[in-house]
Amino acid sequence: MPIIGSRELLSLFFLNKTCFNGLFRLNSKGEFNVPYGKYKTAMIFDQPNILAVSKVLQNAEIQHANYANCFDRVNENTFVYFDPPYRPISQTASFTTYTGTEFSDKEQLQLAHFFQQLDQEKGAKLMLSNSDPKNQNPKDDFFEKAFAGYNIFRVSASRAINCDGEKRGKITELLITNYKPKFIMEYRCKKCGGNEFISEPNKYDVFEGFEGKIRLKSSEYTNEKLVLFCRDCSEVLEFAEDDVKI
Repeated sequence: MPIIGSRELLSLFFLNKTCFNGLFRLNSKGEFNVPYGKYKTAMIFDQPNILAVSKVLQNAEIQHANYANCFDRVNENTFVYFDPPYRPISQTASFTTYTGTEFSDKEQLQLAHFFQQLDQEKGAKLMLSNSDPKNQNPKDDFFEKAFAGYNIFRVSASRAINCDGEKRGKITELLITNYKPKFIMEYRCKKCGGNEFISEPNKYDVFEGFEGKIRLKSSEYTNEKLVLFCRDCSEVLEFAEDDVKI
């Protein structure tokens, strides 16, 4: 990878802060092809943040290479996090390339195989994130089949990049691991599996089930019993005080 000079670096900062939603994308010719963003003001040079990031990266080594190149450097003391191009969850969200190189289901399965190879031959702790196709198609078991035998967690996420601002709401995304993280112990509705709860039907005071407890916004609900409704299926659930986390 060529060394980036200060002029190129500043250009990258400018493009990132002024283009549409801060998206980085190249076409098949390797040319930046994200349209202009519509900003009244743009924080192009955030000096405190840049200096803080620079400090954190002082002991880091950044390589531009195929993910498989890490194989010889991984051992049982290594944590590997994979953040591939997300698999489209609908026909209208069919974009699968940010660098002019396709990352289709074939490549997703190749990555799953490499994930398994690292697990079996290196004993490292592995985590991978991806889209959750069940947001659109509950019968889509692509990742359940590709990562059979591994832990698949569904976590709430905000859709940050969407041409329609009204569609940037909450969805679920996948975290796939070969170990059970202590911080992913979500409380879920036993009927539908949802992990967001409301105080009354059609209300929007959403409480999330996280770390094995219901996370509330204020202490006014810490009575002996808390009655909530599952936001997805309206199932009535009762929680004891021990189930509540403020």
